[in-house]
This record gives sequence, structure tokens and C-alpha cells, in this order.
Amino acid sequence: MLGYHARRMSDNFPQPASPATAAPPRYPSVISNSATIHCSRCGYDLTGSTVGGVCPECGTPVSRSLDPAVGGKTSGYAVASLVLGILSIVGCMVYGLPSMVCGPLAIYFSVLGKRQVRRHEAGGSSQGLAQAGFVLGLIGTIIAALCVLLILMFILVPFLIMIVTSP
Repeated sequence: MLGYHARRMSDNFPQPASPATAAPPRYPSVISNSATIHCSRCGYDLTGSTVGGVCPECGTPVSRSLDPAVGGKTSGYAVASLVLGILSIVGCMVYGLPSMVCGPLAIYFSVLGKRQVRRHEAGGSSQGLAQAGFVLGLIGTIIAALCVLLILMFILVPFLIMIVTSP
């Protein structure tokens, strides 16, 4: 009796797929010469490596370097660029003065973050963070410069009018 119940219970669970019906691999089995892929950990050129293999330099699985979401660590410079870019936009609400510091720093850290991505010291996802930080830093700097010019204009113009009109 126990054998009957055990067999009926196993019918409710899915059986593993046979090799003939398994899903096709997500990537080609060998990385061709037309696609230059670097190891996400050490930057080694993986051209000619098999997808199921490992990096000859550091032993990281090749499949990890093929996945753009995993593709290495995130650049701290890119994150700092994005945070400072956001602060430069928010800083425009305080007469633009914090933006005059945060905006250029965001642009500078963005350049450093992009450099890390080009050198394969950081993952590809850092490129988007650095670009967003660059754009936000640029916008914040421009708005801050306009705010400072307007403030100076409102202070200097009445002073100049007073000097010109006084006898």
C-alpha cells in the first residue's frame, strides 16, 4: 500500500527534462573572434574560451562575464557622480551655491567612473551611472550659474543705478 501512495505522490512533481528536450544554451559554446569579451574580474581577453569554462587568469566562470547585469563590480566613482549630480539639482533650491560645488564634482567623478569602465576595472552597468551623474551635474552647474548671475544682477544693478544717478 505504501508503494502505491509513494508512486502517486511522485506523479505530482515535475520530472527533470531529458537532455534531448532541455532548453538550448543561452550563449554560443565558444566565444568567437568577432566578439571581444573580457573577464569581469581581471579583464583577461576571453576570445576563444568556452562558455562553460573558466578564465585562465583568475578562474572566474566565463558565463559570469557574459551576463551584463553581473559584469563586474560597480564603480564607486560612478555612484558618487550620480549622488553628487542629484545633490546638484536639489542644491539649486538653495540659491545655487551647493550646486556650484556638487555639479563640477559630479562631472569629475563621472569621467573617472567612465575611465574605470573603459579599463575593465568596473562593470558595464557603471557606464550608465556615470553618464547620468554627468548629465545631472552639468544641468545642476548650469542652473546654479544662472541663479548666481541673477542674484548678482539683482544686487549690482540697483547699486550701479544708485551710483550713476547720485549727484
